[in-house]
This record gives sequence, structure tokens and C-alpha cells, in this order.
Amino acid sequence: MKPKRIISLLVCLLLVLSLSQLSAAASLPDVSGHWAEGKIHQLVELEAITGYPDGTFKPEDTITRAEFSSVMWGALGLDETGGETFTDIEDHWGQGRIEALITEGVIDAEVYNEEYMPDEPITRQEIAMMAIRVLDTNDVEEDIPFEDADQVGAEFYDYVVQAFNNEIITGYPDNTFSPEGTVSRAEAAVMAVRSLRIAGITEEVEIGDMVVHFIDVGQGDCILVETPCETYVLVDAGTRAAGDVVVSYLKDLGVDELKKVVATHEHADHVGGLISVYESPIEVITTYGSSYEHDTQTAEEFRALAKQHSTFKTPSALDALNLGCDHIEATFLHPYARAVGDLHYMNLVLNVEYNDFSVLLTGDAEIETEDSMRGNAPIYTYLPSQVLKVGHHGSRTSTSSDFLDAVNPEAAVIMVGEDNRYGHPHEETLVSLTEAGVEIYRTDEHGNIIVTTDGNTYNFDVAPYRYDPVVDPDPDTEPEPAPERININTASLEELQEIVHIGESRAQEIIEFRPFNSLDELDRISGIGPARLQDIKDEGIAHVE
Repeated sequence: MKPKRIISLLVCLLLVLSLSQLSAAASLPDVSGHWAEGKIHQLVELEAITGYPDGTFKPEDTITRAEFSSVMWGALGLDETGGETFTDIEDHWGQGRIEALITEGVIDAEVYNEEYMPDEPITRQEIAMMAIRVLDTNDVEEDIPFEDADQVGAEFYDYVVQAFNNEIITGYPDNTFSPEGTVSRAEAAVMAVRSLRIAGITEEVEIGDMVVHFIDVGQGDCILVETPCETYVLVDAGTRAAGDVVVSYLKDLGVDELKKVVATHEHADHVGGLISVYESPIEVITTYGSSYEHDTQTAEEFRALAKQHSTFKTPSALDALNLGCDHIEATFLHPYARAVGDLHYMNLVLNVEYNDFSVLLTGDAEIETEDSMRGNAPIYTYLPSQVLKVGHHGSRTSTSSDFLDAVNPEAAVIMVGEDNRYGHPHEETLVSLTEAGVEIYRTDEHGNIIVTTDGNTYNFDVAPYRYDPVVDPDPDTEPEPAPERININTASLEELQEIVHIGESRAQEIIEFRPFNSLDELDRISGIGPARLQDIKDEGIAHVE
């Protein structure tokens, strides 16, 4: 698993907030449903944390210098030592532990002068310093990309750089680090679990296989994530016509409850099939959807059923998707809070990690979204993945070479309908993937595609698709007949939807904006930019009379 969040090594191993004030048997009711619930309970099972005397954990409370020092002291297996390096720790419960860390070189006493202020919150830059001093590394190769890098204290700067280079710290969605910011107990618990393996103090625990099902629903997306804990997450479900196929697939697996449903965006080829899921006996606990509400009948029906049959949430970048399974982390990477854009830009992107394995589910994310994620330091660290679900069915509007460089996938899955009218996947995408050495899997070629991973290795249940570049056609071959053309000034609502990128909503807009003098004027229609306009022209169906 790639370390990726505000801090990591730091709170190393055991949020031993079982300092002297913590009780031994805590049910921790206040972490139920919390984004860090799985990791907190993992530490409980390891007897690394318990809770307060009232049985709570208080996950959003901050961790103090003394508490963090106790965590580091316990993690390193040190003995308490005598000494009075700081004037304000005499007779403090953590004195012997703090002194032991000073002796080990984990705490740099010169940074604090004569006072440690043990009961004050520890800052992010202090944690970066302690993490690097534990690792005993001195790899300062480049500056940090945070916009508030100039706010990092001079004595901490090299440590923060090293912590970033070693992926111990990342930052916030707004590309800041907040060096003087505090750290919550929940963040500490999550980073503790990651740190156990990063520091090499414990081996990764294997709990079974995670299975990712790329379900063939024709021209649409449908992905089922099956965790080792027998919890299920469904990401999209294809068109309305595919709904029965999805429900049957789930029933054949014995799925009677979906812990989470993720609707990446409200296009019919992603949410149409979810209507059947909500109307089936399968229970849905929580639905995550985009904040962009599409104005089609399918989208409105999906939204109504999702809110009727489940708890509906709209996540933002770096929000966690709690799957209720230790060792598995799912994180939304897009859109950012307060982001504004069209339906595809507001598409949800989800990263799912199981130990060292990662799969990136992009929905219909296009190059603008890809560039946004690449340009943000905290998000960028989540992008590298062994398996990439190719954006927008392999359209040329997605999967830029820069994005491929950032993700660096070994395999890519293209969810696409056989002989679809959009020409997906576009040749440019297939060329880019092939040139990058990425194995390609396609639902139009393979049908259902299943990836199984133990968190370390993974395997596909089918052989990869072999892409052969288009060659000059046989001169003796009869050319295919030209498709029937559609006059956008006279076509019906249904006829307009035969044009690439034109769904019900855009078809209605075209009718309202008539007459058009040229196809170029289609850029007045919501969501039709230069790339989509070129696709429409290349398809050769639409014309103006």
C-alpha cells in the first residue's frame, strides 16, 4: 500500500493513547461509521489503543506532544530514562518517555530551547521532523510543492522535504500543508496502521482476497468491489436496460447488501441500471453521488430512489469511503470541495487500495479532470495504481499521456459496448496505452472481467487484448456504406440522440437553440467543447441544412 496522507510514520505504530488515563476495555461507540473506523479497530485488535474511561475514543480530538511522544516511545520499545532537559516536564507523566526520545535522537531538544510544552498540540512539521529522525534518512532532493511552503519553519524545512519525498506526508486538497496545523487522533490511527509496515516493524497481515468485477453492461460502466470482509461496493451500473443484468450478477454472487454504491455521475450509461438495483431486494446502505444534478428523467429517478432507499452523500476529494474492512482504503480523488464544472468534470474518481495493490476508478473523467488531479500534490500521491479503469470508455477526451505517466498502470480496463456508435475506444487511446506498455482488457472483447488480488499480487481471469494498429485497407475491399446523416435543424429528439455526445438533455437544448448555421455553433450547447465538437464532425452523421 502506498503511504499517502498528511502524516505517516510519525504516529507510528500504536496510537498508544492508552496513556495512564485510558481504560482497558472500550467499545468505542463514537468511531462507528467514522471514516477511520477500520483502522482504529485494527489498532484495538492489536491492543495498541483502548479508549477513555467512558468507553469513547474522541477521534477528532487533537494529539499533544506528550501523547505523541508516548506513541513514539512505545513504538520504539524504549525504557523511560531520567533527566531534566526541559524545564516544564519535571514531574510530568511523560517525562521519562520524552527524555528517552531525546537520548535516541528522535526529539531535537535544540528546536524547543528550554520548554517542550508537553500538553500543547503537536504540529504537522514537528511530526515530519520526528518521523524522519526515526527513519534516519537524509535524502533532500527537491523542494516541496505546497503553496504554503514558505510558512514551514527553517529548522523543519529539510525534514518536511524529506517526509514529502518519502511519501510520509502529502497535504490538503487546496495544495497546502499547514505546517503549524494539528493532528487528530483519527489521522494518527490511520497513519499508525500504515507506519507499522513502512517502518518494517511488522509484516502485512493477509486477510483474504479482494475481487474487482468489471461487469459487462455494454456501453456503460459497472464495477463491483468485493472485499475480503465480504462487504460489497458497486460503482455505477450501466444503462437502465442493463439493470436486470446487474441485479442477476449480484444475486448469483449471493449479494444481499451493498455497503456502498458510488454513482460517478448522472449520465444514463452509469446510473440507469442503479434504478433496478434500488428496486430489487438488495439493500443499499449508503449512496455517494456527484453534486452535479443532471436534468434527465433517468437522473431524476435515480436520485429519488437513491435517497429513498439509502443515505445519500456527495463526497469531495480526499474523503474516505469506509468499506468496513481492515487493510482496505478507498479515497475519493475528485472533485474538490466547492468545485464547479460540467457533468464530466464533477465526475467522482475513486482510488481503492488493498495493501500494495491499487485500482483507480475514473468514471468518465476527462483530461481536464486528469490535469486537475495531477496538479495537486496530495491527490497526485494517490494516482499510481496497478490497474486503471480507463476514463470515458476509451475516448480520446481522456487518458492523456501525462496522466498515464502519473498513474503508471500495469493494466487498463476499458468498459465499452461492442460496435458502439461513438467509435470507442478511440485509436489514440489504444496507441497511448500500447506505447506505455500497459496490458489492455476490454469488456466488448472479453465480457465480464475479474481481477483478484491478495493485496500483493493480482491476476486477471482473461488474457489481455492484443491491439494491432490500423493498417491500410485492402484496395479490393468494398467500403462500408456511409451512415445516414442527421440534420440538426429538423431532427427529432430521438434522432438527435443518435449523434455522438448528444444525450436527451443536449438534444433538448439543440431543439431550443435552433436554427444553426453550422456545426461549429454546437459549442453553445452545455458540455460541448472543442474535443467533443471535433468528435461530432469526425463521426460524419450530423450536418446543417
